[in-house]
Amino acid sequence: MSSEQQVSSTPDGTLPAHDVVELDKILDGLVARSTEPMIVVVDGPQNESVYFGIAGRSGFVSKATEPPYCTTVGDATAEGYTAFSFEGHNTEIAKRHLIALDLARQVVRDFFLTGSFSPLVEWEEI
Repeated sequence: MSSEQQVSSTPDGTLPAHDVVELDKILDGLVARSTEPMIVVVDGPQNESVYFGIAGRSGFVSKATEPPYCTTVGDATAEGYTAFSFEGHNTEIAKRHLIALDLARQVVRDFFLTGSFSPLVEWEEI
């Protein structure tokens, strides 16, 4: 697939990625189109998924489909919440869970490739 080709969604609206190159292309498109904070679901190599939040230059990753349920931790002292859109609803995420968007993307890539928590970030059980 050339870099000019578009990845198309399935009838249920999902964007399938068969390899990390397609995943990067999908994430590039989502980041470029996001004007408001949003959450997308990224499936890994097994039957697990992570939630990937995109909010400008920051984001978060949360594993909430199978225990242990964990979320990234950025600045543990940060206060307040950011409202993200997820499936048509607002979901508030504590600002302490936000990390740099590039780092969040790397965490998602690591999960997609291995199905494991990335050691690049601190995780907090939720």
